[in-house]
Amino acid sequence: MTLAYDGTLIYVTSGGTVGALNTDTFEHLAMMQLQVGNEPVAVSNNIAADEDGHIYVVTSKAMNRVDWDPTTNTFKRAWSTPYESAGLISGRLGVGSGTTPTIIGSKERGRFVVVGDGMELMNVV
Repeated sequence: MTLAYDGTLIYVTSGGTVGALNTDTFEHLAMMQLQVGNEPVAVSNNIAADEDGHIYVVTSKAMNRVDWDPTTNTFKRAWSTPYESAGLISGRLGVGSGTTPTIIGSKERGRFVVVGDGMELMNVV
């Protein structure tokens, strides 16, 4: 889980559900399911957020950006980029990246979101 810049608690479950909670009232504000077609996904890493309400979630199948709108309490998937990864590697919680998304760069010059690819000899994607 992480805090959005507006103070909303954003969480993701191991089954790929992204949700939002009001931190004052603990009211559940929104929820959406990340999946590829009808195929479920697995999440075994933390998530990242930026000041524009973008939430970055790496699943077992793709790197995703979900946009959080606190004025309407809604999520919208902005994009999803598949990546090639290994199966389950010893010492990890699940299949997929094995790393938390990291935002690098600046708003003015351009940003990138990077993760590892989960291979035994890990590459930056």
